[in-house]
Amino acid sequence: MKTLLRPFTAREKAELKKEVTWPVGMVIFGLMCAGLLLKGFQFLHAKVAEGFPAIRPAWYWVIPWLMLVAALYFSAEWSVKGRRRTRADLLGGNAAVHPIEAVEVIKVEEQEDEGPSYFVKTAEGETLLLRGQYLDRYTRQSFPWRSFEIVETPGSRRFLGLRRSGDPLTPSFVRQPFTWEEMKRFGFQNFRALDIDFEKLKTNEAQPTA
Repeated sequence: MKTLLRPFTAREKAELKKEVTWPVGMVIFGLMCAGLLLKGFQFLHAKVAEGFPAIRPAWYWVIPWLMLVAALYFSAEWSVKGRRRTRADLLGGNAAVHPIEAVEVIKVEEQEDEGPSYFVKTAEGETLLLRGQYLDRYTRQSFPWRSFEIVETPGSRRFLGLRRSGDPLTPSFVRQPFTWEEMKRFGFQNFRALDIDFEKLKTNEAQPTA
């Protein structure tokens, strides 16, 4: 996929700033700790009910809990949505934009609440998979489109959405919902490029509803 850089819009900046604000991170961390503490008390209560002695040295209970809290802290600070890298992206001031020219689309029927899924063949011959509940609002705007942009942050790869730039494109084929094996095979990302022949995806045709 081609990648261009352009300045963040005001909406994108505001969204990213909310994500990296310290109080927001602390709220997430606090909720995680509260949930862990509750689980710990539930575990202790169950053990005591089973006759397990509750009186133990303080370190027996405190040290494992502190280790888990430390793990949660570093998870909240470093891993949750790449907050550190997102800060760097904000300082850089640019979004990564992938312009897409679609020539053909395969629709995958939705199962339960997994969200819409589409295979997109691009003018460059690439095969892309877009999937997830985020697509619901774009399908209400006539997605898929002949041309559109995929927008993300360049470093943390935080998905920022799609931007329409062309007319609607009717899918040429409709597949049955993904099996669990197919879900694992294709992954759960918002979008990804696939090393696969687009024509070979035209299998398991969905039956038209009455």
